[in-house]
Amino acid sequence: MVDSALLRPGRLDKLLYVPLPDPAGRASILDTLVRRVPLAGDVDVPSIGMSQHCEGFSGADLGALVRPLCASHSGRPSAQQLFQVLSQVLALLWFNI
Repeated sequence: MVDSALLRPGRLDKLLYVPLPDPAGRASILDTLVRRVPLAGDVDVPSIGMSQHCEGFSGADLGALVRPLCASHSGRPSAQQLFQVLSQVLALLWFNI
């Protein structure tokens, strides 16, 4: 959703639609986002990005998944911790809690 004030002449010349990434694209984005995040060995980042849990996620949504993980866990977060954060992000994004 774009504020109509931004669409007045002289503000934005073009409005581009960028579709949501496909599963492989989500996996690639998530892989890039966690590149410098130390994760436990049981975390399979591509499978998380390709999972149905992340269906409809944009790159910004995937970033929202990674940021709390970095902030709340010291050391190397496990797959279980990553899925806990994923469920919290899903609740915030889809259920507006």
